[in-house]
Order: sequence, then structure tokens, then C-alpha cells
Amino acid sequence: MAKIIVADDSRTQLTMYRYLLEEAGHEVVCCINGVEVLKKFSSFKPDLFLLDVSMPEMDGIEACRKIRQSPEGIHIPVIIVSSNEDESSISEGLNAGASDYLLKPVKQGNLMAKLKVFLSARPSAKVESNTEKYQFIVDDKYAVIKEISKNCIHGTVFLASDKENDDRTVILKLYDEDFSDDKSIYREILARLEKLSCLKHPNILKIFSYGMFQNKIYSIMEYAEGGSLSDYMRDTCLTETEAITASLDIIAALKYLEAENFSHLNIKPDNIMIQGLKYKLADFGIPTERSTSTMPVNARLWNSLPYIAPENLMEKFSSGIRNDIFSLAVTIYKLVSGKHPFQDEKPQVTMYNIVNLNPPSLHELDKKISQPFSDTIAAMMKKKPAERPSLSELQYAFSHMTSNFNFPCVKDPLFATKYVFDFFFHSSVSCNPCLIAGQRFDYEEDFTIGFNRKTKEKILPLSSKPMIIETDYGRKKLYMTTSDYQEINSALIDFWTNGSIVSLSWFPNNPWTNGSHQDTSLANRFDNLYKPGNTMRIQWLDQIEKLAAVLKTLKDANVPVLWRPFPKMNGGGNFWWGSQKMRMVSQEDFVNLWRYLFKFLTYEKELNNLLWVYSPSLKNNWYNTEKFYYPGREYVDIIAPEYEDRMMNMISYESISALGKPIGLTGVPASAVNENQLLKSSFPRLSYVIFSEESLGKTSYDFIKCPFFHDIGQKN
Repeated sequence: MAKIIVADDSRTQLTMYRYLLEEAGHEVVCCINGVEVLKKFSSFKPDLFLLDVSMPEMDGIEACRKIRQSPEGIHIPVIIVSSNEDESSISEGLNAGASDYLLKPVKQGNLMAKLKVFLSARPSAKVESNTEKYQFIVDDKYAVIKEISKNCIHGTVFLASDKENDDRTVILKLYDEDFSDDKSIYREILARLEKLSCLKHPNILKIFSYGMFQNKIYSIMEYAEGGSLSDYMRDTCLTETEAITASLDIIAALKYLEAENFSHLNIKPDNIMIQGLKYKLADFGIPTERSTSTMPVNARLWNSLPYIAPENLMEKFSSGIRNDIFSLAVTIYKLVSGKHPFQDEKPQVTMYNIVNLNPPSLHELDKKISQPFSDTIAAMMKKKPAERPSLSELQYAFSHMTSNFNFPCVKDPLFATKYVFDFFFHSSVSCNPCLIAGQRFDYEEDFTIGFNRKTKEKILPLSSKPMIIETDYGRKKLYMTTSDYQEINSALIDFWTNGSIVSLSWFPNNPWTNGSHQDTSLANRFDNLYKPGNTMRIQWLDQIEKLAAVLKTLKDANVPVLWRPFPKMNGGGNFWWGSQKMRMVSQEDFVNLWRYLFKFLTYEKELNNLLWVYSPSLKNNWYNTEKFYYPGREYVDIIAPEYEDRMMNMISYESISALGKPIGLTGVPASAVNENQLLKSSFPRLSYVIFSEESLGKTSYDFIKCPFFHDIGQKN
């Protein structure tokens, strides 16, 4: 390994040199002008100089002259790099004492050939250093056992034992830089190590201590017996489930770092360690503060090139947490596919790829990798930091990908039913979400024209068409007839065939009085619905038998249905126990009612075309929102709250979101979209919105484009 000083005022060029030379096993110090070269010369004691001709303050030719004037620099090879092919410029450099020259753009093969010539001629060291023998003790208590890696950025990693703590096994990292002549960098790095040693999180390797050894900084870290993910990858790639588990652990660590105003800056497979059942972050990057924009490269302590975020290869260095999100995505991509999305054998190509290339998605590489997982990794690698998902969004997405909720509750669903559910599930958990819009049409008492004709005539003049059509059994027409049901079903079949998803609400009659759903007589004996021979049970069974026969018509036509029984069960005047708190049914009674209907229609009637949509009312100051009527995950496919009175800040939304189901919103007024409320962070994972009938003609259905929603009516 040789020690090389490289100087260039181009940040990109320095990054390329560093990566190329460190990959070849050399130790590199980067400078931005000749003045910095001379400052580093005495402390670093290089074996070779690589100097660009054109630099501010002091150019490469003048720096070469100064080096040759020093007794220590007489025999050290100096290679100058010029973009000028004029013989006089090259001659000036050689006359100043340069050993050889290279022309830009520098080709990797040419550079390596020059290095081989000059470095092979250098005298060999007669005595090995203590660190090369691996037989040394740091700070009188950390005894080195063996070297683990020389490829660690900025230093060498050793396995050691802690003599003061029962010879526990620890990791010792010895930084490459000799800081005896640069106290400012020394102080900055130790200050960061001091902060790192205070971090306490189960997914971050602990730093036990740090200090100086032979003018070099060292740190002592917790030992992870499982090795790194890079070690794991030598045998096999990660499965999607393993990658999600690792991602969730690292995201938890990053959320902690973000709260501490910290970032890692060096995420890659080598720095994700396995300890027991946990994945842990190790080996933080340590940038030092500089006034120059080229600081990150010049300061030496930075990320590995193939995992650097694109903004850090541009003009301004950034150390925010979204840099880490990009690096984590590149890491997971490599761990799952075995292929790096950007890396090339030529560093300059790697840098170009990071800034410009959109690699193939993981799903394109392997169809077994799920679309939501693939979309999320792609979103994390967006070129602009602001377009990458937040840590909270990632935590939500990854946790729900493993929640086992990614299938309909109905056993053996119709192909079309599973297709629709998959669409909503994928759009809800993906960090590339797809929100579609629909339109509600109430089935009314006093129709003068057919429902099918009415809805189509209202949609026809619109510039954009709704992707979901929602209607109801029994909301405004209180006593439904057979012909009413037939009319609705005929319209829904037509809409599905022509490419729209259909949503259907059900407002049952009051079985205690056999009155409409608006009959608010107190219903305090729900157990009567389940007692054989009871009048209320007979009326209830007669009602749901007719319902099953009506829904079977849609099943026979292969129409999947977003099925919304008992909407706004927590109040609002749309259900048969009324809208006042004193008349609210108990949570237990409602859950039993829902489950009874679910089992009756699913198992007894085998209606496998239904996706069960739980639809509570949004918060209103007199609705019974303190009661949560959720029937259970085995009985609900989608949660679609009913929008009310522009109340978007539903207190229980986070609880609903945590249930892991796709989420819709129905009964939305046009004003909510006009005010851009639907796009706010209150609802980060909406799969669809359905506008109220009063909003018809007042809004567009394509206010959010959905790139992968098409030809859904053909999926039957």
C-alpha cells in the first residue's frame, strides 16, 4: 500500500481519484490546491504526488517546484495532470521536476500503469510498524487480536479484547490519518466521536471509548458476532422478508439519529451488522467542517463512492437524513438482487450513474419481488432529496408489507376481487402511492328516469371520468323493490365492464319495527337477532336472504364490489339506531352484527366477490367517535371513513392507519380538494377518494394521476 497525495480543484475529479486509488489499496489524502499539498507533505510523508496543473492559489507546476526544493521531496515521484496538450505546457511541468504527466480525461488504465512503474521502484520499508504486526495494545487496555479489514473507509479495523472488562471482545478502528500536524481536524473528529459515544439505541453499535494512538485516532466499538451483511452476501442474497426486517431495524436507528440531529453518512452492506436477531448500524462517516464546498472530499472522512447520494456529487454537500435514505436503498438493492444499481469499474462512470441513471426496478430484475417493495426502494433512490419518502413513511410501508394483511378476507376470492384488492393494498403501502378518485350517486325515491341512464348522462359531459362508482341499497329510497335492485345491479355491471370499480353501501331496515333505516326506535335487545323463532330474527333473516340473492347477481356477472354495510355506524342519521349518543349501539353488539353478516354472506352464501369496507364517520362534535367499532382484521378488507363537515383531523386516524388495511375516504366535497386538504400529511396513505353527489361537476377525477391503473374492467 502506498501513500498518495492528490490535488485537484474539481470535487468530482477528487472523488473519482479517491475511489479508484483506495480500491487499489492505497492511502489517499486529497487537496484542492498547491498550498494544501505543501501543508500535508511533511505530516503525511507520501510515496507519490498526483497534481493537477490548473488550481487556484498555487497550481500544480509551482507546487512541484516547491516539493523538489525540499530534501524530503527530491526522490518522490510527481505526476502532473493537464487538460492542455500543448507541448510547452507539458515541458514546463517536466522542467519543474515532474516525473511524468497524464492528459485529461484520465483513463484508469493509464493511471494504474504509471503508478505501477513509479511505486514498484520505491525502497521497501526495513522495519514493520507495530500495527502491521497486529501485536500492540492501545491505551494500555485494548489488545489487538487480528486484523479484520483494511477496506474500511478511513482506517483499518481490528478484533481486540478489552483487558479491563473481562477480556470482552471489541472492535478497534484505527484511522489512517496522522493528525500530529493538523489539530483542527483532530478536534473536529474527536468532537463527533464524543457525540457518537453518547448515542444509545438498540440498532446502533455502541462506541465504548476513543482516543489517540501514535498520532492516530482510534475508536472502540461493540462487537457483533454475526458479522456484516456484506459477509452474509458472500453466500446468498437477502430474501425480501429479510431485507424488510433489516430495513425496519435501520430505519428505527435513523429515526433516533434524526431526532438527535444526526446522520450516518456511511450506510453500506459492510456497516450493517448482525447481532442476534437485530441489525445494527456501525462505522459512522465523519465529515469535518470546512468553508470550502469541496470539504467532503478534501476532508477525507466521507462515504464510500458507490453509496453516495447524488446531491453530494453535485455542487453543495448535504448531510441530512435523506442522504442516508438514499444509501440505505442502494444497500438493500444490492443485498436483494446481488447487483449494484450504479457501480462501474470506472469511478467516473459510477458517479455519472448515481447522478443520472434510473436503474431497473427490483421487480423488473426478479418478478418474485413484490411491486410495493420494489416501488419503495425506487422511491428511496429518487435523485432529489425532497422527493424521497420520509422515515415515518418508510416505517409505515415496510411494516405493513409484512403484516400478513395483503390478501382479502374472503376465502378463494374471484380473480377480479383479488386484483382490485391487490391494487388498493399495493397503492396504500407503496412509497410510490397511487390515489384514484370516484363519484357517489344516491339511489333516490323519485327517479323519473332510469338510474343507469341518469348516471351515464351525468358522467358523459365530464372532462375526466371517475374510476370508482359508488351507490347504495336503501339510503334515500327507504323501501327497496326487486326492480330497484335490478336497476342498480344492471348499472353496476355496466360500469365494471367499462372499466370502473364499483362501491355499494347497504342501509338495512330496522328489524325491531320493520321500518326504514331512519326509524330511530331504541334497539336495546340485539340478542333477539340471534334467538331462533324470535320475530326480530325472522325479519332480520328475511332481509339478509333477499340481500344475498341480490348480491349473487353481481357475483354471477364476475363483478367485485367494495361492500359497505352499516356505513357511519357511529352516528350521522344514516343508520337505524339513530344519530344521538343516547341511542348508540354498544361496540360489542355492532361487532357481533358485522361478523354475523360477514359469515352469512361469505360462508353460507359463498359471495366471494365482496371486499368488506368498514366505514365509520369522521369526527363531528356530536357523533359518537369515542367508540371504536372495528370488527377485527379477519372481517375487514378496507377502511373508508365517511367525510363529514370538512373535519379532516380525525383523532383516531393514526389508530386506523396502524391497522394495516388500505384506506379510502368517501363522501368528500369538492371544496376539500380545492383547498388541497386531501394532499396533506393527515392522510399519507389514502388509496382512493369518492366525491359526494353534490360535488358532481365541481372537481376533476384526475387531480392525482395513477400510472398503473388501467384496463381494470378486463381483469375478470
